[in-house]
Order: sequence, then C-alpha cells, then structure tokens
Amino acid sequence: ITITNPPTNFTYESAIWNPITKKFLLHGKILEAQRPIALFHVDTLGIVSNSSTSISSFTTSLVQSFVSGYDSSYVCIGARIDSIYGNNKLNKLTVCKFDKNLNLLWLKTYGEEALYNALWDAVILNDGSIVCSGSYSKLTSLPMMNLDQNGVILKVDKDGHFKWMREYNHHAAGNY
Repeated sequence: ITITNPPTNFTYESAIWNPITKKFLLHGKILEAQRPIALFHVDTLGIVSNSSTSISSFTTSLVQSFVSGYDSSYVCIGARIDSIYGNNKLNKLTVCKFDKNLNLLWLKTYGEEALYNALWDAVILNDGSIVCSGSYSKLTSLPMMNLDQNGVILKVDKDGHFKWMREYNHHAAGNY
C-alpha cells in the first residue's frame, strides 16, 4: 500500500490491521525536538483519515499496538521515561489505550524506574484485560554497573488498573 497523503516528518514504527474499521493503524514519532508519539488511520487506498498526537511528550516510547476485540479500542505498550540518571534514561513499564477514533482514553505506568524497563508484547483477553511481557529491573545505586534485568509479566484490567506483576530472574542480562 502506498500512502497518498503521508504525514510529514513521521517515522513509522509499527502497523496493524483493524478488521472492524477496515483501516491500518500506524504508530511512530513526529521528527521534532520533542519527538511526540503519533497514531494514524490509513484506509486500503492509502489515505490518512484521522490522526492523534495525544501523547505529545518525548518521554513515551510505544513498542507495539493491538486491536481489542473487547471494545474495538487500541492498546499500545512500551516504556515511559520517568527521569534521567547521568546520560541514561530511566523507564517505567507503560500501557495506554485509545478509542477507535484515536482519542487517548488512558496512559498508565507500572513498577519502578530503571534502565531498559519496557513492555514488548501483549495479549488482550476476552474481558478486555491486558497481559503484557517485557524486561524489568529495579533501580540500583549504580544502574550501569548493577543491572539486574529480569523478565516480567504484567496484568491490568480493561481500564488499566493494576492486577498483578511477576518477575523472572535474569531474563536477558546483558542482551539488549
């Protein structure tokens, strides 16, 4: 598919097909100083029909997007930069939800901040709850020297309320 009216200065990071709206959802970043996250609907003719830059802060990175069969919404996962330690960005696990018109419904962070904390994959269950997996570690006194990156599985309900989180030791220590 060729996008006939592509957004300017946009880097594409992910695309998914929504069988309900019959449109693609593209997400990526606008190439500006703050690099805001942007979502776009593109129809099968390649025409951008609506967009959202609701997450207008450079502090969020969305890794993947999913269509919810529960309520036709979009669930996006990734990381949110919570603070900076030296030259390093400290992240929290992030899940956000958009309605079918790309309006931001909620954005929530989970766990402690540390290097490389991010969610990489998710499943949306029949009740709308979300189970995500990724990498996670707690912040240590020397984050670059004492990195203890673990695997993590996180569950939230359809409204992003925390249910539970499990860590698994040494998921990929040293492998990013």
